Amino acid sequence: MASRCITWHPSSYLPPPHRRSQCSCCSSSTSPATRRSVTWLVYLNDEWDAQAHGGQLRVHERAADAEQVVGARGADLQIGWLRATSTLGEQPVFLDAGRSDDSGNCVLYVCLPSGGSRDLSQPFHANPLLFLSGGDLVARRLLIEREADAKRFHLVDAPKSAASAYLPQPGPEGADGGEQVRDISPTAGTLVLFDSVSLPHEVLPSVGRDRLACSGWFHEHVYPPGTHTAVA
Repeated sequence: MASRCITWHPSSYLPPPHRRSQCSCCSSSTSPATRRSVTWLVYLNDEWDAQAHGGQLRVHERAADAEQVVGARGADLQIGWLRATSTLGEQPVFLDAGRSDDSGNCVLYVCLPSGGSRDLSQPFHANPLLFLSGGDLVARRLLIEREADAKRFHLVDAPKSAASAYLPQPGPEGADGGEQVRDISPTAGTLVLFDSVSLPHEVLPSVGRDRLACSGWFHEHVYPPGTHTAVA
């Protein structure tokens, strides 16, 4: 577990959407690589007035409960959602980067209640442009096979560019209409824990006061490609 103390000065903020899914290596060269799994925060601000001082942690939760475990499935990180409908539940979408196919080594898939999985895409080669150039739209048109799945698909983080700040911003329901916003006041003694991969978040600007907190991350092992369940 890693930790640190943070001071946010007045007007400091963390823009949306933000999530932590980075991998890191331990100090010893022989230690296995790890990935941030759960983020924790303990706020240290006495007599904090959220209306006057701002500085809330804003999390962009899914409005519907997920049908399956979120964040990661063994070596496979969650990269998106299939939005809930009136007849279908919210489903996390995972990226399997360990396939062996001439067309590519990556496949998007969802888990089934039976314990199996269903592929949403044909194998493809990893390319950042697939996600950075157009986000949801590119993934829906180029990767997702079924039209019904494409209509429900949404990346966990919608990619942002320098021009994003000048474009119309989505409301609290998010770009795909499946989110809800929760603001958490940084009041002393408040403990917050959330999944580092599946929950985008931002920090609103603080006004007139420093915002103090201790934060840390629980880490999990980075499993070899092809591992689809956590190994004890």
